[in-house]
Amino acid sequence: MVPDVFLGGTCGSSTWRRDIAIPILEDAHITYYDPQYPGDLYDTTSGAMATEDEIKFQCPYLLMVISGDTRGTATVTETVEFICFSYPVYIFVEDMHPNVMISGMPLLPRDIRDANRQRAFLRRIRDRRWPELPFYDSIEDAVRAIVSDHAAGVSHALRG
Repeated sequence: MVPDVFLGGTCGSSTWRRDIAIPILEDAHITYYDPQYPGDLYDTTSGAMATEDEIKFQCPYLLMVISGDTRGTATVTETVEFICFSYPVYIFVEDMHPNVMISGMPLLPRDIRDANRQRAFLRRIRDRRWPELPFYDSIEDAVRAIVSDHAAGVSHALRG
């Protein structure tokens, strides 16, 4: 059975799925797929990515979280794909914070600027390709929009 929501985005040691998204979805009796692996590990060598893709492209709702405590390179790239192909994506994007640490290591200011520049490009692509697609002010707002749309039987999708 295909879950209703794909919980994409920031992984590593982040807890937004467990702390914010999952409780709201479970309260609404909405199924979800959580692709987060323990720690900073992401399995790119086995069938894990293929399985994730198979599930993701069937879910009627895609939540993409790009938080300010991660580079978010893969998530930004994937979110651009969803925007360009009009998938039913709900997006929270936050610029990287100054003095952010990733895996216990500080980033150089130029690396933070590059990551934020990438986020700016994501916003510009959305503005050009699908300007009415909202970016949510918080993860909770994005999840609540999914719950509301799910109850109404609609999504952001332009396809189909």
